[in-house]
Amino acid sequence: MGLVDTYDAITSNRVYDKGRASMQALDVIHKHRGTQFDKELAEASFR
Repeated sequence: MGLVDTYDAITSNRVYDKGRASMQALDVIHKHRGTQFDKELAEASFR
C-alpha cells in the first residue's frame, strides 16, 4: 500500500502543490526500492 500511496501523493494535485508526472513518481519509487519500498514490488511497477 505504501508504494501506491506514494504514487498517488506525487501525482495528485494538492492545495499546496501541483501533481507531478507519472514518470517522476516512478523515478522516486525506483530510487527508494529496497529501502522504503519492497524491491520486487518497486521493480514490477516498471514492467
